[in-house]
Amino acid sequence: ITLKWKNYILSPWTKEDYLEAVTNKAFFEQVKKMLDANNMLNAGTQEESLTPQELVESKFHFAGGSSKFMFDLSTEEVIVMIDAIVERCEDLFKYVHWTIGGCPSQTLNTILASSRFDSSTVNAVPVSSYAVSVIAECLGPDLVLKLRDSLVACSRMTPDIDGTWFEMFFFAKLKHSGLEYSQKDPTLWT
Repeated sequence: ITLKWKNYILSPWTKEDYLEAVTNKAFFEQVKKMLDANNMLNAGTQEESLTPQELVESKFHFAGGSSKFMFDLSTEEVIVMIDAIVERCEDLFKYVHWTIGGCPSQTLNTILASSRFDSSTVNAVPVSSYAVSVIAECLGPDLVLKLRDSLVACSRMTPDIDGTWFEMFFFAKLKHSGLEYSQKDPTLWT
């Protein structure tokens, strides 16, 4: 028996995809209990007063491109899952850079989103802004820059991915050594 396999990459959902999905009232009614991030982000705001679009916007920080995170899990479950996976990974650099074989699918499906860069290259980026911050804390700024530079060197950097790495570097610097800044005009902040 000869089997022919074809690779298929299912691109992560975009915020626009989610916003379009919740315009369907029946679908929204099925998933609205999972759109609970507002409870964590804005304590005291009544969820009933928020539109479906506002609920998606608040959960997107945690869910990112994962429809499972957006619609199947509560925000607390998403946070616990991402934190646990990042904590268990011995060397996140290898997972993000695809230099490790046989990595646990749970790792890739939980903290990384895969998207096709061109006909033969697949990029792996953190699934959400929350995952970015957790991974950045784990990697530290030097490793974040090393990883970004390696993606640039092999021509796998796109503006969207570059923005993700900048965000990771920002959080890594903030956590590990703080941020330094300078200003040309000393009266700017007075």
